[in-house]
Amino acid sequence: MKSDIPLYILAEKKELPECQFMDFQTLEWIEKNRPNFDDNGLVKINPSKIVDYYIKRYTPKINWFENESIVSTIHGQRHLLRCVALAGILCEANLFSANVDEIMYFSFAT
Repeated sequence: MKSDIPLYILAEKKELPECQFMDFQTLEWIEKNRPNFDDNGLVKINPSKIVDYYIKRYTPKINWFENESIVSTIHGQRHLLRCVALAGILCEANLFSANVDEIMYFSFAT
């Protein structure tokens, strides 16, 4: 069922319907809230901040794993490092409105 409430407002309320229809108000909101792109259309980020802040703060140490044999597998420490790096890039690009701790929690919870 189509709602008269714009999608971006439903998203802020965490009430997005299963089937979504794009509306003009949401398109206008997207236009006004675009990420910080450079002249080439790339998101501006600071790579050293990704390493120095996000990776060092949020990548779990080896003893975090319940089973040490998982550390070097496909879902081990390197996978989590990539997830943290990507989440950090998205945070820096302002593609999330949640705070960093919430994003990192959901990165590991899913």
